[in-house]
Amino acid sequence: MKNYFTYRNNLVAAYFAVICFAVGNLIFLLLLASRADVVVVLAIVFALLWAILTPFATLFLLVNLLFNIKDIQEHVAAIFMVVMNVPIAILYYNLILSV
Repeated sequence: MKNYFTYRNNLVAAYFAVICFAVGNLIFLLLLASRADVVVVLAIVFALLWAILTPFATLFLLVNLLFNIKDIQEHVAAIFMVVMNVPIAILYYNLILSV
């Protein structure tokens, strides 16, 4: 990833997206395996932190895009990585509620 993202902000956002995706997957699998109260609380705390940080990261990346329009492909890729976690989180939420 370091070779693709030349702007540090985009690299941090990409790492944020990948880490949130990995942690979200682990928590989802833990919730499916056991409905322990600790795991449920962990999932709620993670979802709240993610829901607070994601809009700020997206807004920051959009501002970065406006100031550095020449590298639009890199900025859009970073925004796409952050925003693609939203439908995945909604899917996991719906799957957990249906089980």
